Amino acid sequence: SCPPGATPREFAQSRPDPLAGLEEQTRWLADLLCFSEFSGRRVPDGERPRLEQYWRALVGRSGAR
Repeated sequence: SCPPGATPREFAQSRPDPLAGLEEQTRWLADLLCFSEFSGRRVPDGERPRLEQYWRALVGRSGAR
């Protein structure tokens, strides 16, 4: 889990074991979250396919369907 007070980027940099092998996607997602939270702008529509791809990878990793 994410330590209290950690930013999304700090969490991604901590390389949590459950996300092993997804480091690049986790860093990208942390950057996208920071952009969304702090820029006041929406996530660009062009990022949706990559978000869906990452979500499928996480679901597959968890064994959920």
